[in-house]
Amino acid sequence: MQWWVVVVVVVACCGAQWVERPEDVSQRLGLSATFNCSAGPGYGAVAWLKMDDVTSTATLLFYNTVPWSVDTTRISAVAMPGGGTSLTLTSLERSDDARYKCTININNSSLSHTVRLTILGMSARLLLFLFCLLGMSTSPPK
Repeated sequence: MQWWVVVVVVVACCGAQWVERPEDVSQRLGLSATFNCSAGPGYGAVAWLKMDDVTSTATLLFYNTVPWSVDTTRISAVAMPGGGTSLTLTSLERSDDARYKCTININNSSLSHTVRLTILGMSARLLLFLFCLLGMSTSPPK
């Protein structure tokens, strides 16, 4: 009796597919917003860009988790488990109101998706903090 061993090799044939595609976010001024972007199979390079609607240009913010032209005290990119990158903006400012684009390159295949961050008015908590701060900084009338 002869036994044959058959080895099956699975090769990714169809290129990159979304695992988590970023979604539009509306958030209040002063708070934080996070976009998640990952694709498979495998790991790939992730680029985050900020799109300028007025000049029709794009500014590279992060390539994977390496900052390019970005204020890293407020904006960060963190590797996600299983691949991909999350982009987080803290202490949101009016200038953060824009479109952001995630591009992933895996196995000679590319995926891109653009999302919108909409900045709303100040949060009640921030307004209360500012009101208290202003109230403490003034001296009572004499």
